[in-house]
Amino acid sequence: MRRVLFSIAVLIVLWFGGRAIVRSFASDATKIRWAVESMIDGFDRTRTDDVLEGLAPEFLDETYGADRAMVRSACAYLFFQAKDPTTKGFLYSAECEPSGIVVTEDRGGGPSRAEAQLDTRFFEKKGDERKLVWRIDVRAQFVERDGEWRILRSETRTVEGERLR
Repeated sequence: MRRVLFSIAVLIVLWFGGRAIVRSFASDATKIRWAVESMIDGFDRTRTDDVLEGLAPEFLDETYGADRAMVRSACAYLFFQAKDPTTKGFLYSAECEPSGIVVTEDRGGGPSRAEAQLDTRFFEKKGDERKLVWRIDVRAQFVERDGEWRILRSETRTVEGERLR
């Protein structure tokens, strides 16, 4: 029994250590993609904190005037109110494709910054089917602090459909 527990403990340490090594050698563009993927995964799993983790404390969407508190409120509303009548699960899912990532290093010792286009699509789920209900193009400005990339500012343009309700 001790050997089994020891083996499991070693595997866990190796997994975390390997993950830390991979993350330390990943490019900034890859880290930005991971941050966006984590936010989308949080949305799909109705985890408000995971969505907010990708936003800087002073985040502002310049199109809607939305800050972190407004994003938190919108997520809470959607996560509790938008239910599939058939499955009783969350009504929406999302996908996002970051592109055009440009990273700018601050030579004066300040935080690094980046810009990216985020082609984001929201789908309404009905049973096993999904229907595109809102597609947006987000121009996002990221800032790196403590090794983590977060969205500082964004501008949102609706490409198709309407905002989630």
